[in-house]
Amino acid sequence: MFITKLKKITIMLLTGIFIVNPVFAERYSYETIEDFSNLQNEDLYLEFLREIILMQPEFSYASAIMNEAEMNLKFSRRQRLPELSLKVVNDEVLSRKIKENNAIRKIRDDSFDGIIEIRQAIYSGGGINAGIRKAKEGAKHISLAKQKTVSELIYTANNIYIQAVSSYRIYQESKKILEELEPYLSKVKARVDAGISDPVEYALFSVRYNNIKSLVAKLKANSERDISLFENFFKKEFNNNTFPKIRINEDSIPYQNTSFDVEMTKTKYQESVEDVTIAKSDYRPQFGFAARFTKYDLDDNLGDEDVRGGLYFSYPFFDFGRSSARIQGAKAKSIAAKNSIDIEKKRDLNSEAEFVSVLDSALRSRNEFYLAYIDTKKQREIIARRIEASGFAATTLAETGLQEINQLRSLMESENSLIVSYFGLLHQNQRLINRILMVL
Repeated sequence: MFITKLKKITIMLLTGIFIVNPVFAERYSYETIEDFSNLQNEDLYLEFLREIILMQPEFSYASAIMNEAEMNLKFSRRQRLPELSLKVVNDEVLSRKIKENNAIRKIRDDSFDGIIEIRQAIYSGGGINAGIRKAKEGAKHISLAKQKTVSELIYTANNIYIQAVSSYRIYQESKKILEELEPYLSKVKARVDAGISDPVEYALFSVRYNNIKSLVAKLKANSERDISLFENFFKKEFNNNTFPKIRINEDSIPYQNTSFDVEMTKTKYQESVEDVTIAKSDYRPQFGFAARFTKYDLDDNLGDEDVRGGLYFSYPFFDFGRSSARIQGAKAKSIAAKNSIDIEKKRDLNSEAEFVSVLDSALRSRNEFYLAYIDTKKQREIIARRIEASGFAATTLAETGLQEINQLRSLMESENSLIVSYFGLLHQNQRLINRILMVL
């Protein structure tokens, strides 16, 4: 009931974003900064991501375990086939202490026999079919795990890329503002020395200037950290990379889909169901056919041989409760696996609702941040001209410069949140791989 209600709320929220706002379909990432920053073409950026993903060790590992799952499935299917075995029996008398009288069955000749045997199970308690079904679910689980790994790599690669670019851009812009403010230190001091301005004005301006200088140093450290992460992940040098212009297409978000984790949990549950059947099969009747060809005394070459065969049947009648304990343990594990599906569904809905909320917030706020940033930038330029012309207080200029840096950071954060939440929604609904046109 809770999950159904939460799902309805999520759908309503998404409907409010994607249907009520028809302009949303035409939105692009980082379009607010396109006037003062070059943007990278979407096709080039997606091709860049595809190439990088194929180079990651996680992708190679996911492909390797996929091969393992296919071999496990092949092994389970071949359990239906007969078993052909060859053995040699060398039974020599090493020591004998038997009374000769009435000991015929105890006295046997030395033997050196060759045996070829074929066994075909007709009924094995349902264990073989259950094993095949379990292997199929295992292969499906591994396939989902591979897709999840690739999707997470795409999501992570995008996050690392845009974080490095945004940190670099913010640092460069803040550094530029600091450089533009630096000449005013000497100008304000000269006005104070000439008795035109109060010494307090120079002190206040110096404090504001030093605050910006400290902030720029912090932004530089953040930029160097993010660029280092970029170069370690992509194995390429960061060379003034630009933001990607990605179309935010609501039609590519089938928000009714479940996540990889939910689907993988379902496959684990199905495997646990088959484990119950396999556990039961070991304590059910075993029925089949066996045939054996024996060549006697290979060392003597006498030509004695025979062919024997027939049906075999076995049934574990009583095992003092071992079977019951094992079967009940498998059932308990299956029940727990079934309950874990609801847990993953809850997490899926919560994550999806969070991405939707961030996406909606970013769409609503980025234009406001952009207008505030542009206005503050213009006001700083106006104040700078007034200082040159009429000696307007330089402290205001420094305060405006700090506001401009903070508003640029807010704008970048909003734009980053937009593309991150969009990719996050695609990943959550198993559509991110298709969005970047990657074929596995």
